Parts: sequence; structure tokens; C-alpha cells
Amino acid sequence: MYKPEIELTKLEIAGITPEQKAQAEQQMKASFGAAAGGQQCVQGGKEKDWKEAAGGLTKSFGGSCETVKDNGTDTTADLEVACKGTQLGDIVVKMKGGAKPESFNMDVDLDFESPQMGKGSMGFKVGAKRTGDC
Repeated sequence: MYKPEIELTKLEIAGITPEQKAQAEQQMKASFGAAAGGQQCVQGGKEKDWKEAAGGLTKSFGGSCETVKDNGTDTTADLEVACKGTQLGDIVVKMKGGAKPESFNMDVDLDFESPQMGKGSMGFKVGAKRTGDC
């Protein structure tokens, strides 16, 4: 089991205020934490480890997602996931990072096109520390 942590590093939407940015960061932290149930079980290995982490992250946006690119290994993530019909409209999520036995860290870039907000992009640092067995 891993306890996730998230930090919003980039939020680019035309006309967004600093207050709106701070509110968006809090909403995203709550959303990602809730999607993972506060903790996430990651089994290890290329097929389950990073795809599972990616699935937990993208699931919080809703819609249907598919992996477009997977150049990951057992200890590194290099994924691109495309999602349609999410709360942000259609999105593309790119993830790069690495894993150790007790933690993992990923840089996440997300590009979106929303009917409400138009085109935008976000960046995150997503980390997790191992809290026990699944």
C-alpha cells in the first residue's frame, strides 16, 4: 500500500486568478486522494505497477482512458494516456518517473480542452510512500 502525495506545479488557463489556482490545487488533492481511497495498492512490475498508478490518477477525472504509449520498465514510468469525456473534457496525460521498494515519484503533465475553460495545461509532482502490504 502506498500513501499518495500530490503537488500542483503548473496550471495554465486563460484568466485564472491566484485564488482560483489555490482552490483548484485543493480540489485536485482531494479528488486524487479520494480516487485512490487515500491509499493505493501497487503490485510491482511493468504491467501492473505503472499502469495501475496511471489508472488511479486518470480515474479521478472520469471518462474513458486508454494507454497510448508505454515505454516503462519495472522501475520507471514513461506513459501517455488519452481520456475522452472527463470532467475537463478530452485530456492527454503524460507521466514519467521512477520507483524504489519504499516509494515512487512521477512528474505528470496534463493537457486538456474543456468546453467551459477552453484549452489548458497542468503539471503535478505525484509521490507515494509505502505504508504496508496490499
